[in-house]
Amino acid sequence: MDKIRMLSLSKLTRTFYNNLLLYCTKIFIVMSGVVIAPMLLTGSLQLPPILGAVAAALSDLDNHLKGRVKNIGMILLIFFLASTAVELIFPYPFPFLLLCTFGTAALIMLGALGDRYATIAFGTLVLMVYTMLTFEADRAWYIQPMMLMTGALWYHLISLLFHFIWPARPMTESLAECYKDLARLLELKSRFFDPDEGESIKELKLKLSIAGKALTAKLDNIRGAIIRRLQNERGQNPFPEILNYYLIAQTIYERAASVHVEYELLHKKFLYSDLLFRFQRLMMQQGQTALRISEAISKQEEYEHPQYLNRLSTRLDETIKRLKKAGNHEKEIFTSLDNLLHNLEQINALFLKMQSGLAENDLLKTEFNALLPQSTPSLNLKDKVLEFIQRMKSHLTPESEVFRHAIRMSFVMGAGYLIIWLANIGNIYILNGDEVTTRIYWIILTAIFVCQPNSTATKSRIAKRFSGTVLGVVITIVFLQFSPSISLQALIVILSGTLFFIFSAARYSFATALITIMILIGFNLNDYNFIAPERLIDTMIGCGLAWIAAHYILPDWRYYNLPKTYAKVATENSHYLDQIREQYHAGRSDNLAYLTSRTRASEADSELSSLFSALSAANQYDKDHLEQIFNNLCLNNTFLGYLSALGAHREKIEDHEVLAMLDRTTHFIIQTLQTKQFDQPYYSALKREIFKLQHQDCCTNSPISTILLQQLTLLLRTLPSYLKALFNA
Repeated sequence: MDKIRMLSLSKLTRTFYNNLLLYCTKIFIVMSGVVIAPMLLTGSLQLPPILGAVAAALSDLDNHLKGRVKNIGMILLIFFLASTAVELIFPYPFPFLLLCTFGTAALIMLGALGDRYATIAFGTLVLMVYTMLTFEADRAWYIQPMMLMTGALWYHLISLLFHFIWPARPMTESLAECYKDLARLLELKSRFFDPDEGESIKELKLKLSIAGKALTAKLDNIRGAIIRRLQNERGQNPFPEILNYYLIAQTIYERAASVHVEYELLHKKFLYSDLLFRFQRLMMQQGQTALRISEAISKQEEYEHPQYLNRLSTRLDETIKRLKKAGNHEKEIFTSLDNLLHNLEQINALFLKMQSGLAENDLLKTEFNALLPQSTPSLNLKDKVLEFIQRMKSHLTPESEVFRHAIRMSFVMGAGYLIIWLANIGNIYILNGDEVTTRIYWIILTAIFVCQPNSTATKSRIAKRFSGTVLGVVITIVFLQFSPSISLQALIVILSGTLFFIFSAARYSFATALITIMILIGFNLNDYNFIAPERLIDTMIGCGLAWIAAHYILPDWRYYNLPKTYAKVATENSHYLDQIREQYHAGRSDNLAYLTSRTRASEADSELSSLFSALSAANQYDKDHLEQIFNNLCLNNTFLGYLSALGAHREKIEDHEVLAMLDRTTHFIIQTLQTKQFDQPYYSALKREIFKLQHQDCCTNSPISTILLQQLTLLLRTLPSYLKALFNA
């Protein structure tokens, strides 16, 4: 084909395929159904179906069709059991307190099994609180669970319909986001070459590590989605374009993250040359190209490759040759510049490949099969139970983030219920009033949404949640002053619910305002004597509970383990280096083992940057110690960049002398990081042998051998300071 197309869609379907429009349509249909149908059947709006649909959306999982059906059945069963448990135990304070505390802890601990279980667990917890919020004592115990299930089932049926019509949409949407992140990464990397950049190289490395964390997570999620969708269809490949786009994104990311030269040295030697400017401009334009690809994927349009990328690389090549001819700098730095230019030209070639067509079917099929995990015998029930117990036991320690989060969520649920129970006792026996309404469970609802796995995220959520609630309450009060009709109020419930899902990921504060409007107007339509300003007090209490939990219940900073994190970084980098070495022997392959090793190395680097950010926010370390951690983070980022460059250029090499040097050097680096012992004589001998090999004809005439030996030189040059930074050795 002349120009790549993501899927074979008709013009009408492709026009409708716009991700935002499609998602809006789906949610609008869901919200319309759970609002209008109960009003027609009962004569009034019913909140449980709406809240059931919201909980179902929060626990929605992408999967192939068969997997989706299984997930829906499992989620509905769990939802029904959880809601029923609340209904039956709600009238009994002490058993209900136990349910709130231990039940919450058990649900959150399921996150130890993986993100998918964590998603279902949180959706279940939200549904339980929704059951409390709309509980009515004079209603049969099974009515509310059935209404909640009706809303959840309606959401899943509509999702199933959209999945059947547009099966690849979630993956293409994720791919579009990945290319957006690639664009940001390339733009950020271009700033390393800005001669007038105000930020230091070290500050840019921290930002690069943070940006890489988000991109690594998204690529890993896409890989998981591809595997889940297609592993039951070995030998087939119904979405070749998606797989091709994913593999290209992985390759571009590795090339963009690679480091071929010491940036400080580059600035020192070429500050007043146009060389830096040309490198910066080329990478900025590559970032713009990645953004155009993202838009093409999202809008289902054809991608057209910009010809000016080749002109920019040609002008850059001419600049390097001119500087070489001037002879004012040593040969080694020009070797690094040539390697860097070659890397950027390969990124251009990958972009061009996306316009010129897909890889050959046989090659793509091979890459697809390499991406799948090896088939393993199915475990029997006993082995599955033992594996479950073992995984849970490994997380039953305060050092586990899942465990700490489970204890905090258990606290906010239990403490929230105690506050509500005491308020109820005080209202009855001290003020001689009636029982407080169940709407006070807004306290718990706020707390579980605000309480995040770490204190930094919780702080951010508190500010956004409270400001969003205030905005939602004010808008609702003003709106109700005009005595709107029931139809108009129902329409606002539908629209606010639809917009909530659209903005929930990007604009949490605005999304909070929308869900507040939806629930407040919903209660108003139910004539629950729902006083909106009281919800501000509930929100303040809920935010306060989350703040106390984040700061005083197993505070994260007490369990940060720098030596353990450093050891993990060294281990994952060693595994990545070993996978790279294998591919210089066997040939380039984006197999599962290689991609996993690269992902884990990137995740370890991101974990180190997150640790530094958390320690800085906790104010538990002095300035000198934080500066040292920051320097170590930057050094690891550089080391990983050298590894990425080595991996980016990997292909089969026939020269046995070069391969032998590769084996010896990688073995030395891995052994040094594992044993924490530095053999200075052997290190010096390796450097001399690599230098000698670099000047032999067999290597000077082989671009790949030249790049490989240069990257090994950079890795060895960094190794002593890297070892000292991680292990003080």
